[in-house]
Amino acid sequence: MDGALSQADHGPAIVAIRALYTYSEGMDRAAAEAAIDSNLWARCVARLRGEILNQPRLAFGGELADCHAFLRSAAAYEADGNSAHLQPMVPLVIGAARRHFRPMLEAAAVLRQTADLRNPASWYPDARKIRRKIVMHMGPTNSGKTYSALQRLREGKQGVYCGPLRLLALEVYESLNQQGAITNLVTGQERREVMFASHTSCTVEMTNLDKEYDVAVIDEVQMIGDESRGWAWTRALLGVQAREVHVCGDPASAPVVRKLAAACGDELEERVYERLTPLSVSEESLGGTIRGIRKGDAVVAFSRRDIYQLRRLIERSTGHKCCVVYGRLPPETRNSQARLFNDPTSGYDVLVASDAIGMGLNLNIRRVVFSTLTKFNGSHTAVLSASQMKQIAGRAGRAGGIYPEGEVSTFDDEDLPLLAQGMVQPSEPVIAAGLQPNTEQVVQFAESWRGIHGSVPNLSRLLANFLEASQLDGDYFMCDNNETMRIAQAIEGVPNLTLAQQHDLTAAPVRLRDPDIRACFLRYAEALATSTPIAVDVQLPISSRASARHLDVLESRMQAVELYCWLANRFPLVFTDLDAAEKLRARAITSIESGLMQLSTNATEHGIKEANARRAQIAKGSDGAEDSAFSSLAAAADAAAGFDPMAGLDGHDASWERR
Repeated sequence: MDGALSQADHGPAIVAIRALYTYSEGMDRAAAEAAIDSNLWARCVARLRGEILNQPRLAFGGELADCHAFLRSAAAYEADGNSAHLQPMVPLVIGAARRHFRPMLEAAAVLRQTADLRNPASWYPDARKIRRKIVMHMGPTNSGKTYSALQRLREGKQGVYCGPLRLLALEVYESLNQQGAITNLVTGQERREVMFASHTSCTVEMTNLDKEYDVAVIDEVQMIGDESRGWAWTRALLGVQAREVHVCGDPASAPVVRKLAAACGDELEERVYERLTPLSVSEESLGGTIRGIRKGDAVVAFSRRDIYQLRRLIERSTGHKCCVVYGRLPPETRNSQARLFNDPTSGYDVLVASDAIGMGLNLNIRRVVFSTLTKFNGSHTAVLSASQMKQIAGRAGRAGGIYPEGEVSTFDDEDLPLLAQGMVQPSEPVIAAGLQPNTEQVVQFAESWRGIHGSVPNLSRLLANFLEASQLDGDYFMCDNNETMRIAQAIEGVPNLTLAQQHDLTAAPVRLRDPDIRACFLRYAEALATSTPIAVDVQLPISSRASARHLDVLESRMQAVELYCWLANRFPLVFTDLDAAEKLRARAITSIESGLMQLSTNATEHGIKEANARRAQIAKGSDGAEDSAFSSLAAAADAAAGFDPMAGLDGHDASWERR
């Protein structure tokens, strides 16, 4: 094997090596295990090329058989272009890396060890010391699964409820206290602590993993596969210190719960529930008209704009007064709107809502009507999954309610077959659980990076490096970090924030696309950086005339107040005005609820006259704008209400519930 390859061997060798530059199948895992990133891979291939063409003894370690095997693979690849022939060459690239870039590989290996997210069950040694029993309560909406788990929670001496929404945490908090179990409420924005409390109701992100419980309930466990928030369910399920852990959710989540229970060495019991009331798909849609809207209907839309348009159209054209529910409304307001809708004497007959009704609220819905089956998911508009359709549609009909049989329909004819298909289609099984690095892991990674490179990049770059170096088991996936990155980039210009503070701030419930909230957030970040106490500096708008635009401003200011509350619960020495913020929040809730009532009254009074005029037109054969929820009438209603159709669009409506 002395000297270079023969001239005849050069051609196939060069073709194969050139392909290795972009070869990915089978390379990614092997390269990752050797701590070779994509940039270093290209440099290693270049070094290997020089060795094979000029110093084959070095490339093949003096083994003639290895050289011949390489040449056979190269010739085969040149002949048919099948990338499988490149697989045997991957170890050669790794060998070149170890010969030429050993210090870089050793440094990268240290980073990979720091960012090793495999076996996350081992992160919670206190939970592993407990012999836990996992009880799965699996069933569709309105099957009684959560009720059964909550009954067991109430019986426990010490217990915790971990829910997906602030609204659900509030409901369970109130219910347990009414039943005699003294309970605290803990969410990102609010804490109601009671002396001698034995139970806690919290949002899942706020689950206390340092306290021991007899019983824990983790609700809507299928969210463990959510691209954004799945990590919080993984953390709670792996880490909660409870002898009994009851998990409730869609049967599609059973596979991943089984895997995690096995990884923890926990006992597992499975309970399956069937829906308590019948649910059927309508034989006909509403035919594109709103005249078919009836008492007890819940009309579903996926943006604040569409919700208000539909509300005005229904109230002005049918005389039905409407309640509204969507993610940006405070939990207390959504509760009050639900009570109005459920009260047969309130005069509010119809609910117009986003997918925020899919979880939580107990609602007496006769029929769910989808205004559309598409939704903007934060990056693009997509058709609802079968699981999403069933989650929302399942709110119709309620055991023990005034509508024991549920019905689901669509506004347009073309959507009805798609809905019918989705209602019978099995939900996609959840086979992996979300993960996200915590602040401690990010800080440790930064220290390793500093030891190797001498300095630490900004947080967004550091997080990108962490993700590139991270290692995961096949039962887990890394949650989407786009929102984390956006917040990290927004605060990069704030000097003197520690890395831990920066990472903590990336979890804040901040709506960066709202310029007022963004400016407020940056002021708060600057105060934190300098340890300067700051009061809540939010002014609520005052208006004698309610309008959708006025409500939009109110909701925005409300979010700024809640941001302050969130920060005050984490950095009380800087955000010292929590009492004033909570009072301001209560005032904002009152103003929002008053505005909603006034809007409905105005629309109904105006609608009686308008509806009479339209009926006269229809009687003459002029069937017009009443039939379209998104017609010129909607635009006119927008103008009359002072509504900016581009203000306050909800992308992912449930995003305001996080943390």
